[in-house]
Amino acid sequence: MAKQPKPKIEYELPDRVLVVTSRGVEVECLPIATELEQLDINIRGGFTWPECPQRTMRDVAGTEAHVDITPEYLATPGATQDEMTDYALYEMKHREVEAACQNQLANARARLMALRGVRVTDPALPDKWQADHEWLGMAVPADPRDRALHFFLTEIVGNPGADMIAIMSGIYRASGADPEALDKVEASFRNTLGRGKGAGSNGNSASPELEGQVTQAEGV
Repeated sequence: MAKQPKPKIEYELPDRVLVVTSRGVEVECLPIATELEQLDINIRGGFTWPECPQRTMRDVAGTEAHVDITPEYLATPGATQDEMTDYALYEMKHREVEAACQNQLANARARLMALRGVRVTDPALPDKWQADHEWLGMAVPADPRDRALHFFLTEIVGNPGADMIAIMSGIYRASGADPEALDKVEASFRNTLGRGKGAGSNGNSASPELEGQVTQAEGV
């Protein structure tokens, strides 16, 4: 199998970030980082997360306090078998909810990026792709939002892992994120792709590294 080209991130102007995906399609990334962050908050808030089991502590005055059980505490001689069992069950339930959450996040992020996060720079591509797909016998959704997602996943994204990370990074760059924030965003998004099978993703946790090529317009 031929190796897919890696996406490239290019800077044309300070407020305009262009990404060339592995399919060779150039898109302008739009500043919707705030919307993406709110999306994460909303989705995470919609899940019921398991509560960490607690243990009872007493201070020198005999006053009781309830504190969360931690891996550090479980490594001490004072940890009981029941506490170890309770924490193991908690971790298992937390992983299950986290996997479901990450899967939903991957799909929701793809929808938001497709609808509001990118703009194709080639004006001819949006005009011809639907006719090509119909000629090829591919179903084209009637709903304009579903059609935008279909276009995004079939015409823009080639390598789901690398392209989605490049576009996500481009959106945050366009939104004015600093380098430290960008590193956190990319790490979080790699984690999402690794845990869940998002829209257009094969669920493979191995995402190719980005090799960005940066060009700065003269006089800017």
